[in-house]
Amino acid sequence: MNLARAASATPTLKHYIWSTLPNGGRISGGKYIVPHFEAKNRVDSYIKADANLYAKTTFLWITFYVSNYLYPMFTPNFLKSSGKYIQLSPAAASTPFHTIGSTRANVGTFVTAILRAPEISLKKFVLAKAETLSAGDLLAAWSRATGHAANYVKVSLDEFDKVWPVWGREMGLMLEFWDDAKDESWSGESIIGAEELGVDVGSLVGVEEAFREVDWAAVL
Repeated sequence: MNLARAASATPTLKHYIWSTLPNGGRISGGKYIVPHFEAKNRVDSYIKADANLYAKTTFLWITFYVSNYLYPMFTPNFLKSSGKYIQLSPAAASTPFHTIGSTRANVGTFVTAILRAPEISLKKFVLAKAETLSAGDLLAAWSRATGHAANYVKVSLDEFDKVWPVWGREMGLMLEFWDDAKDESWSGESIIGAEELGVDVGSLVGVEEAFREVDWAAVL
């Protein structure tokens, strides 16, 4: 809110880019209220209610970060009995994950494209993604990149939350929402993507390459 207020109060500002997320509560009919989505959605509404600020704003949806795998609830864990790494999740392995791939390499590409094309990006929601993989295929890409065999194991949201209290429910709700809404989980607004912005998706750093950039020996 403070960022939006400052942007609104800056008359020389020509283009404001706000990094936000889809309205999961509205998309799911109130079934999934994901806190970190909801917080950003309130700012979305604030910006839209300020006509002058809204007129010079682009809303940026940055999809799943490969670097999210560095958070404990996403990092595969080694299981001695199987000799494999295990990833727990309340989402099915078939759940589609839109992903930005490497945030370091790819986010700036979308931001630059937005700023170069205000005539099509203002008052729009930009879906920034490098590729779409299932949750299981995402783990398989991690396995290839690291050389570690891995299995995907679906658990309930309550079980996920017991392993990683608080954070497990926060991220688990997001994963359940994606599992339920599938491709519709990134919808509900006036959306433009790489094609409209002239972004060459083939030039973006994909998931597997982004995984290879991480020093996993220091993480696992």
